[in-house]
Amino acid sequence: MPAQPGHLQLLAGPTFTDPACAAEAVDPNWFFPAGHNRQRARQFAAAARAVCSRCEHMGDCQDYALAAGPDLKGIWGGLTETDRWLIRHDNW
Repeated sequence: MPAQPGHLQLLAGPTFTDPACAAEAVDPNWFFPAGHNRQRARQFAAAARAVCSRCEHMGDCQDYALAAGPDLKGIWGGLTETDRWLIRHDNW
């Protein structure tokens, strides 16, 4: 079922109602900075983290991203792919 406006349906995950990242003023590219030059990618990542930091679903989103595994791309719950890799390998 497609997500309704104001909802974010994660792939095989929970539906979050009114997540900060679904706001109209938020550029979805901020959450997927790969493919941009290093400086631009850092700017996008900082913008995404700022959005995540004020979202009530940040912890749930982080849990989803960590459970989804290494193939999940982008910034989820304020965590980059590198952040998630470090967390996964730190917990070994």
